[in-house]
Amino acid sequence: MKELEAAVYDGRFHYDGHPILTWSMGNVLSRETPAGNLTMPDKPKPEAKIDPAVALFIGMSRAMVIPAKKRKSFTPFVI
Repeated sequence: MKELEAAVYDGRFHYDGHPILTWSMGNVLSRETPAGNLTMPDKPKPEAKIDPAVALFIGMSRAMVIPAKKRKSFTPFVI
């Protein structure tokens, strides 16, 4: 969650404004521990779904640990 927050502030996260993700992120509750870590995402009530937000957190965590592949040079196809 901290990496997502940093990516938003740094302009590295591009979001199209999808209303379901907006609603889901608005339902996420978390607390910071004295050590500076965040608790697991929670929701205020059972009707407040957070599944899309949690999927985003999981995807961000996977992207952080998978090494980037070397990119080959790309020659665009021109008609």
